[in-house]
Amino acid sequence: MMTDVNELSEHLVSLNISPESQIVQHCKWKNKNKNKTKKNKKKDGKRVMMVVPGKQFHHSSINHSPSVMPRFFSSSKEVALFQNNHLYSLTEKNLVPQLKSDVAMLAQRNLLESRELKRPYLGINLYENQDKYELMDSQELDDSISCFKYMESWEEQNKSIYGLNRKFIIISARHNIVDIAMIPFTKQNGSVSLTCLFRPGNILSLSRDLSDTSGTETGANSKDTFTRKICFSGFALEDVLTEGITEKRKPIFSIVENILDNNITLLLRCEMDAFNPVTKTFTELKCYSLIKYSNPNHRRKLLKTWIQTGLIPNSDVVVGIRDTQNGDLTDIFQFDREHLYKKLANRNLPQRQIEWNFNPLLSTEWLAYALKTITTTVQKVLDKIGSENALAFNIKIDTNLNIKVELTDTPSLY
Repeated sequence: MMTDVNELSEHLVSLNISPESQIVQHCKWKNKNKNKTKKNKKKDGKRVMMVVPGKQFHHSSINHSPSVMPRFFSSSKEVALFQNNHLYSLTEKNLVPQLKSDVAMLAQRNLLESRELKRPYLGINLYENQDKYELMDSQELDDSISCFKYMESWEEQNKSIYGLNRKFIIISARHNIVDIAMIPFTKQNGSVSLTCLFRPGNILSLSRDLSDTSGTETGANSKDTFTRKICFSGFALEDVLTEGITEKRKPIFSIVENILDNNITLLLRCEMDAFNPVTKTFTELKCYSLIKYSNPNHRRKLLKTWIQTGLIPNSDVVVGIRDTQNGDLTDIFQFDREHLYKKLANRNLPQRQIEWNFNPLLSTEWLAYALKTITTTVQKVLDKIGSENALAFNIKIDTNLNIKVELTDTPSLY
């Protein structure tokens, strides 16, 4: 797997890719023929591009919800923890913020007992002192260095090449995979553009396409003060409901290995909000206004949460309900993915055909199809140009589910 870093850097310069990029530095491949790669970038003066029409995706009825909750992968396991540029064993759960004991016990208490457990937190204002919260910068948000460090560690221990028996290993931060899975359910602005860096052998590393500026001033990046307050209330909720982190909170990630099928493995970097010491599971913390399942926006958020927690082996969800106007915490709910699935699969909910009724089953079918289509299309492009070198692609999926894979000269990495 390893080759000389200087050799790698020279090749990246020939492709106009910054060798300083952390993800590139840990994607070390052999550079057999720099000139060959550049000539193959274009064919007869035209870019090499393939488009798979969305109509090729066939799925179950939007009204069909199986009694057994569907899953995204044939298997899923946590393989390491990662924080501050270091790998840690799975036993180091003390690195993860711990749910406070009364909040952790919500999972095992009835309605009456739950009221007493959450009473001390109700009325806390989540809009105060928000100046102390900072968003990850673009590099940290999309950095997959943790996955490459795990691969290196695995290879040292096993004296073998990681993923040798797979056609493709997809490496990514979890949010990129969530974005792909959510495309059919966000018809208004659900298109996704990603940079895909291919490493000869079988590695596809996904990151945000930084040339795509859509959404750069939305959410927590909005210029509207009130919108930012709503978004940062989630950080405040984490501070209120967790303990054990005395210094400035540093992101902690779980490295998760997911097997899609015999050909594709996903190695994902997943940021963890909290660990529940009672149930011994990770907990995803969410801050919402009062949930109304009849509201399409609320169902979309809950489906996204179901997808997000489905990309790791085991996680429950704690939702803090805020008064949107004044920011006060008004209630706390704990539920597992099975409970959330049943809520989303309720046939009595209003139909929303344009967004497939926010059906969780269809999100699993679509994600599997999208990942298989991306890998097979990349392989077709590689076969077409006959290259064995490091290459960069732009992958775009629009709201009509068309998947475009295009070879690029200057990928936007960081």
